Amino acid sequence: MNEINTNKTQRRSLFLWISASLLIILAITVLIGWMTKTPIFIRFNSHLPIMHVNVALCYLFSGISLLSLSFSRRFLAALTGLVVFAIAGTTLIEYGLSLDLYIDQLFYFTIEGPSTNFPGRMAPNTALCLLLSGINLILCSLQYRFITNIVIKISSAFCISIATVALFGYVTGMSLVAGWSEFVVMTLQSAIAIIVLSSAIFHYQYKLGKRENRKSHTTLLIAIFLSLTGTAIFWQIFSAQQYLVIDKFAQKNADRITNDLQEELEDYSREFKLMAHHLKTNNGYNKNFWKIDAQDYLDGYAYITGISWYNSHLELQETQFRSVSYDKDQVNSAILELLNNIKLKNISDTVIHVINKQVIVLLTPLPPSDGQFSGIIVTQMDLPTLIESVIKYELINKEYFELYNPTDLIYSSGTIDSTTLGKGATTHINFATLDWKIKIYPTHDSLTLIRSNLPTLVLILDIAVLTFIALVMFFFETVVWSKKQVEIALNEKSVALAMRQAVFDASNYSIITATPTGLITSFNKAAERMLLYRADELVDKATPDIFHDKEEVIARAKELSKQLGITIAPGYDVFISLAKQGIPDEREWTYVRKDGTRFPVKLSITAIKDTKGNIIGYVGIAYDITELKKIERMKNDLISITSHELRSPLTAIKGSLDILSTHKESDADIKIIEMGRNACDRLIRLTNDILDIQKMDAGKLEYKFVDFPLKNLISKTIEINQFAANNSKVKLEQPKDIPNCTIHGDEDRLIQVLTNFITNAIKYSPEGATVSFVISQQNDRVRIGVRDQGPGIPAEYHNILFHKFAQVPLTYPTAKKGTGLGLSIAKSIVEKHGGTVGFDSSPKGSTFWCELPI
Repeated sequence: MNEINTNKTQRRSLFLWISASLLIILAITVLIGWMTKTPIFIRFNSHLPIMHVNVALCYLFSGISLLSLSFSRRFLAALTGLVVFAIAGTTLIEYGLSLDLYIDQLFYFTIEGPSTNFPGRMAPNTALCLLLSGINLILCSLQYRFITNIVIKISSAFCISIATVALFGYVTGMSLVAGWSEFVVMTLQSAIAIIVLSSAIFHYQYKLGKRENRKSHTTLLIAIFLSLTGTAIFWQIFSAQQYLVIDKFAQKNADRITNDLQEELEDYSREFKLMAHHLKTNNGYNKNFWKIDAQDYLDGYAYITGISWYNSHLELQETQFRSVSYDKDQVNSAILELLNNIKLKNISDTVIHVINKQVIVLLTPLPPSDGQFSGIIVTQMDLPTLIESVIKYELINKEYFELYNPTDLIYSSGTIDSTTLGKGATTHINFATLDWKIKIYPTHDSLTLIRSNLPTLVLILDIAVLTFIALVMFFFETVVWSKKQVEIALNEKSVALAMRQAVFDASNYSIITATPTGLITSFNKAAERMLLYRADELVDKATPDIFHDKEEVIARAKELSKQLGITIAPGYDVFISLAKQGIPDEREWTYVRKDGTRFPVKLSITAIKDTKGNIIGYVGIAYDITELKKIERMKNDLISITSHELRSPLTAIKGSLDILSTHKESDADIKIIEMGRNACDRLIRLTNDILDIQKMDAGKLEYKFVDFPLKNLISKTIEINQFAANNSKVKLEQPKDIPNCTIHGDEDRLIQVLTNFITNAIKYSPEGATVSFVISQQNDRVRIGVRDQGPGIPAEYHNILFHKFAQVPLTYPTAKKGTGLGLSIAKSIVEKHGGTVGFDSSPKGSTFWCELPI
């Protein structure tokens, strides 16, 4: 299993490694391109937009974050994700608030290619995708949460969708689809990089969700991705088409205005040429004709502000002006300078110039006389008035108009907000010496008339369809997932039931389960073999009473009623009364087979509880102890015979040693006699303990339960053990405060328990030490403890102290070794009284205690 998990982790890490490596390589390549000013590293060809430094940095940090996730370096992953979030977020703030925070020009320099409205700034769709990716990388570094997992996968699918739309625009040649409105478009490298980055994040979260056995919502996310992508593509196509229509409309009007202006200027050029020919007569030039024609032009055209006649020496002959807003002297000085700068004798056609961005000057040469230059007519026109007369008033309200000569702006119809419009249209006027550029942008009023609601309608309909599809897919996936989970649960349950049944049937123990009311619910093969009943004869039909000895059940009911202080009726309650209270219940019973034969069993009954702790049934596990009973009887007979046979000779030996001790001959004789007496005493104690143990195991140890004061028990125990304490030079201290309470039990047996505690305390105490009682009462129970001042009990003996023949090594050479049965016997006696035994130990001494009901 560990190997499988390791392989899965390696595959997941490999995917992240590959994705991270691609992003880092792309970022480093672009950064090198900017530092070395190598365009091929920044874009694939000169017709594509360039990737900027801030975008490359985002991909570099994103790749580092993915690598950190693959190596479980969550802090570094979150930190680098935060950097991506900050860079992309700052760009979106610039777009949203129309600010320039001067981060877009980082390492930026002009590279020949498509121009943008925001040099150095990443595209808004790129910024949005990187912002969401930065958030996703931060969330990936946090502890797994189901809702976080879904949010990350949905936002990743959204980013993939946006990048796919841009990629679609490049593949189909619809560059406008790769961007939003007239903003910077997403680069081809960014579209690919965002797909790689978001796919890696999605894959990482998908694996985490699968590991947690949570719904992946893959079908739903695929539906969302396809719907979002389709919606975005159609919306972008319709929006792009609309901008094309707007630009086409602007181009049409630009061509119209250009033609009108050029025709108007050409007409004036022809008319002033005719005027020049009209002035010439056989005797020279007629001034009267000049005055008449000049006045006609001034009266007929509001934008003609003045007409002047210069002779061959460029001296002013005649001039006529109307009132104007500009400075005539300044314009006349400019005209003289213009006349002096151009090679007038070489001109044969009209020359047109713009002075001070306000006045258009037409220079029309007079017909030559005898092949010589005769003079020139200078016509001044007010530029704004001319344009407004040529461009109809309705047209001016529909477009923003700009006129450049050739790059200097000489006329504008208003302030242009190009961030809310299309690209507009540009045309040129090349006439005479003019090189004018005209730019036209549709106004908001005209856009309202031109724009279609179709993109918005498509967007709304697609969102509605997307919502419907998402709900349907969510419902479908939930149903499928729930069905799968039910199938898994049912399969696991059937496997568990099959395994449980196999264990039940393979066991040599009778295993029977029943409801809280006693109805048998399972009956294994061993039970069938023991009781000769078939499972189908008893399951859901009978209670365990059917194979129990009735008299035993009645006797046990009386015993439990006395022990628990409540009335227990003969029947099913007899078996479950202790288990219901959480008390272990293991005892011998007699089972009655279907054929009426009987055999002894050891039966253990335990409550079955649900996850909330409620009892939902009981299980009884029993095994046939017929052979064990035979062996037990043989053992008991052997012990009984041996013990009784030993008692008589031991008593005789002890008596003989007592007699010999009175006729001591030497110290050596005394020592030998004392060793014999100690060995004899030990054998007698061992024989008595073995007999007690044998009686306890057989349930034949007799008890005489009576009520007696606790004070009597303590005083008698001290009296019995005072001599042994004095003999070992240990002080047995009388307790100062004994609770005034009554014990119901066998006083002699309880004295035996306390004597065992005192004997052990004396045995493990140094000379001059004190053995004391620790007695306390709490509610309806009293605790009696015996405390010594010995070295404490080694930790390795704590778990076996109350086992048979368990002994702790003696600390003092003078101490006498015991049988190892005393604590086991004490435990059995106290439990027979409904109490418990235990001990507390430290390097400063130990306390053995028993707790009894009062």
